[in-house]
Amino acid sequence: MPILIVFLALLLITLVFFLILSNAEKEKTEFFHVMAHKLRSQISAIKWYTELLSDKSVGTLNDKQKQYFNEIFKSSEKLNEIIDSLTPKKIKK
Repeated sequence: MPILIVFLALLLITLVFFLILSNAEKEKTEFFHVMAHKLRSQISAIKWYTELLSDKSVGTLNDKQKQYFNEIFKSSEKLNEIIDSLTPKKIKK
């Protein structure tokens, strides 16, 4: 009988730790999704202004400026790819 009580106590402790860890994992995943959204919003603004300046709607750019804007645009695309690779794919609910 004491062995059964010890076994049930260990089983209960394991279950509690599992629930705590799964909740922490869910919170971490949600945090990553929120941060990814905030970062993507800022990157989208950078890309939008870069496209706006590049399409001559506010004036023409010289070749050096076009090169810089192209680098900014490519870098923002790379940042989006990095964010995608770091973000968990699915939130478990």
